[in-house]
Amino acid sequence: MSEDVLAIDVGATSIKFQRFSSDGTPVGKSARRATQYPCPPERLVSFLTERSQLWPTSKIGIGFPGTVSDGIVVDGANLARVGGAGTPIDQELTTLWGGFDLAGAMVSITGAEVIVDNDAAMAALGCASGDGTELFVTLGTGVGLALMRAGQLVRVRDVGDEQLHSDVTYDELLGERGRRPDEAAWALHVVSAVIALADEFRADTIHLAGGNARRLSPRIFGDWAPHVTIEPDQPALRGAWRSFYP
Repeated sequence: MSEDVLAIDVGATSIKFQRFSSDGTPVGKSARRATQYPCPPERLVSFLTERSQLWPTSKIGIGFPGTVSDGIVVDGANLARVGGAGTPIDQELTTLWGGFDLAGAMVSITGAEVIVDNDAAMAALGCASGDGTELFVTLGTGVGLALMRAGQLVRVRDVGDEQLHSDVTYDELLGERGRRPDEAAWALHVVSAVIALADEFRADTIHLAGGNARRLSPRIFGDWAPHVTIEPDQPALRGAWRSFYP
C-alpha cells in the first residue's frame, strides 16, 4: 500500500480531503463534501471509510472538530448537535461521541495507520514556524484553539463552547453565526478575543486559519499586526500529513 498520507479535516459544515506524498507534495486535487447530520460516530466512520477507499494509503491523518486524546474523542462538540452548529445538543449523540475510539475504528476497518487529533492542533502542525510561543486560532463554523512552544504542541482547552461573555460562547460570537449578521462587528469581536487569548498564553505570534480567517487583515490587530499571520490555505490538511512526517 502507498506510503502517501490521506489527510482529512472534519468540520461542522464540510469534510475536506487531500492526499499527500511522503515528502508533503499534494497528490491530485483536494475534495470537499458536506457534513451529514445527524452525525453519530458510525455514520462518520462509514463516510470516511468510503472516501478513503478512493485513495488507498497506509496512513490516514484526521483533524476532528472537538477534544481528542490519543485518538479517542472526548467531546463531539458540534457533531453532537442535531444539525450542526447553532442547533440543539443531542444528549444521545453526546453520549455516543464521548469516549469513542475514532482512530481505533478507522484502523480496524481500513488497516491503515491512523492519527486523529483536534483540528486546531492539526492546523498548528501545518503552519507552525517553530519559534517562540505561537497561538493558533481557527475561524470557521466554530472556533478552535491550539498553542505551540518552541515547535512543541501544548495542550490547551477547547474554547468553542466556553462562554466568552455572560450570555454568548466563542462559537456563537466568533463563528459563522456571529459573522453572518454583521461582518464588521464580528471582526472587532475576533480582534478583542484573539488578543486576550494571546495575552493569556503570552504568545509571541498569532496564526489565524480556517475559512473565515481570510476575511481579516493583520492591520486591524493594531500593535499586534506585525505578529499576526493569516494562513491562506488549509493548514489542518497539511498538519495531518505532518503528523506522520514531522
